Amino acid sequence: DNVLREGQHFADGSSRRTPLNPDWDIAFLDALQAGELDRLAGLRDADITRDGGAGGHEVRTWLATAAALAAAGPYQAQRRYYRPIVPWIAGFGVVTAQLA
Repeated sequence: DNVLREGQHFADGSSRRTPLNPDWDIAFLDALQAGELDRLAGLRDADITRDGGAGGHEVRTWLATAAALAAAGPYQAQRRYYRPIVPWIAGFGVVTAQLA
């Protein structure tokens, strides 16, 4: 119930939470695609909270996945889709990757 209520607040602009930041999300996904894992791993909690917008800390799962893939060898990734969905309090993205 709280998430649905907060989604309504996001949708009508009355939320007190940090809004979504699609530009930051896309820049993160592009850096992930470029294999800039060391730079992304250096993101500080405060930076993610300030710049990443609502749900920004979810990027840790993306980074962990890319690191696990990189441990298997060089890979190529491609951002296929990204869409911010404000009432759902989330940006949704799809990145595909395969070992090079």
